Amino acid sequence: ADMDSFSGKPAFVFGDATHVVGVTRFLHDELGMPIAGAGTYVKHQADWVREQLAGYVDQVLVTDEFQTVAARIAELRPELVCGTQMERHTSRRYDLNCMVISPPTHIENHLLAYRPFLGFDGADVIADEVYTTCTLGMEKHLIDLFGDAGLELPEKAKHGAARAVEPAPAAITVESPKPEQEPAVATVAVSSLTPAVATPPAPAAPVDPVWAADAEAMLKKVPFFVRGRVRGNVEKYARQHGHAVITAQVLLAAKEELGA
Repeated sequence: ADMDSFSGKPAFVFGDATHVVGVTRFLHDELGMPIAGAGTYVKHQADWVREQLAGYVDQVLVTDEFQTVAARIAELRPELVCGTQMERHTSRRYDLNCMVISPPTHIENHLLAYRPFLGFDGADVIADEVYTTCTLGMEKHLIDLFGDAGLELPEKAKHGAARAVEPAPAAITVESPKPEQEPAVATVAVSSLTPAVATPPAPAAPVDPVWAADAEAMLKKVPFFVRGRVRGNVEKYARQHGHAVITAQVLLAAKEELGA
């Protein structure tokens, strides 16, 4: 197995305290994967987790709310998610690689074969699990090999090019009411002393970018089994750089920055 392929691929780890600490250290120290985030649902062991992961992550997510963890994963979009069965559902939604490392689990996570998590044998098992779960940087090669290849799947309606974008609400300035006894002359004097400095517009509410026809055509040339991830990465790039419309140029710029 080419374990050097994981160097530089960010990972997010969530689960019970001991599994999170052990897996986080293994991914970082043994495989060279940067830790994008880590957390636990065991609140009474949160301080111990923070102590053990000092230097690995800046902040430990402590919550037992599935939606909170899902929101963090959606924000980070790591290459690998290690978590519970709930994080597996979240990863499926965002087309992310996920391996279950902590309860609650599914029965299919408990195989008949001997698969320890401790010791040298455990290190081999975890490394194999990561290796078979992750995409090993082959997306570009797959695209070059297959092109569109006629492998088309129906796209979800929400990803259509005709998706409407609601305009961001305009900023509304509310003036404080002035006392009735305040003379009009005083109001004029204060107004005249106010420097005529343009107020910067309020930041627009983040919206999902719209795909232009040329970008959609280019996206369809990506093999269907990596197309969802490419779409998500490009949309994330567009939001970060303020692009309301994803054109072919934006897609190529995202590809260049992400190294895809």
